[in-house]
Amino acid sequence: MRAAVVLLAALVVSCCVAVTLGLVCLPDACSKQICDYTITPETCQGEFDPKGSSCRCCPFCTKLLGQ
Repeated sequence: MRAAVVLLAALVVSCCVAVTLGLVCLPDACSKQICDYTITPETCQGEFDPKGSSCRCCPFCTKLLGQ
């Protein structure tokens, strides 16, 4: 029974660490990200954000849907 509690606690801690690392951008995150620099205000048919990707590294184009 005690081993099951320890294993469950380790699983919970592992999940918390994984979620935290997934939400936090490390200082060198942009150096490891491959950006598509063909996305420009001219090629974007929507709302252009020069730093709109995850961790604010790459240009991003949001396609707006009609109402």
